[in-house]
Amino acid sequence: MAWNRSARPDRRDGSDPAGPRYRPWVLAGLVAVLVAAGCSTSPEAPRLYSIEGHVKLTGYLTQASGHFAGTKVVGNADGVQVELAFGSRIVGVTTTVKGIYKFSGLGPGGYIARTRVVGAIADTTEKLTVVNQDLVVRDTLRLAALGDLYPAPNPSPDTTTVYFEVPRIEPITIAVLDLGGRRVRTLFSDLALGGLASIVWDGRDAGGAIVTDAMYWITFTSGDDVRAQLLFRGPEPAPSAAGSGAPPGVPVRSVAAAELHAARTAAGGTPEVFQELP
Repeated sequence: MAWNRSARPDRRDGSDPAGPRYRPWVLAGLVAVLVAAGCSTSPEAPRLYSIEGHVKLTGYLTQASGHFAGTKVVGNADGVQVELAFGSRIVGVTTTVKGIYKFSGLGPGGYIARTRVVGAIADTTEKLTVVNQDLVVRDTLRLAALGDLYPAPNPSPDTTTVYFEVPRIEPITIAVLDLGGRRVRTLFSDLALGGLASIVWDGRDAGGAIVTDAMYWITFTSGDDVRAQLLFRGPEPAPSAAGSGAPPGVPVRSVAAAELHAARTAAGGTPEVFQELP
């Protein structure tokens, strides 16, 4: 049989044996395959999570008469500073809103939340492990008044007197801090004689303006001797709320000094029965 050249398309001229009507479909399919391949190999953005926890503050109430009036626990404080650590690095700093702190934008890993007033008066959570979801912390951070500082009255609408004992002649610093740890005013920073002492805070900051927050810390530092008491702003405790004894960590001598000071002042006598710091 003779070979019929006309039955076979001549490809030397660049013609497509499949016919021109199939070209768009072939090209479209090829593009779709390439796009799909590109999408399947692109990295997926990592998910980020949050840590949310609670802070509670504990302070002690005192009448103007110097009588201990009970304990107050605050679970809705604004402005308490909290740090978040990842290993040795601080990866976040925030403040509480109604007692709650929150850190967002966190990758998986182990974190620690902590808060501090001064010195060792601080608290730290257990290790907080973020895996694949947001974390609500059960380990509440707690800051409690500690050491020989005895404000009377507490709460106070304006002026309060703070009683304490100095073990020996030594330099001391007494300061008022807000809940974020910022210094509002330095009340005393000098050499103090040993024995019972007191200092008055008139409710004003370093610039002379009346403070407006609901709570402040008053702190005492002298080397390793660190103390802090929570000061509440507001009406004085009612006389019927009077208790007995002394707050934890406050010697009876400081409480007795406050009571004696108040009694002598009320009777019109001389209240300076111990060192008064300027």
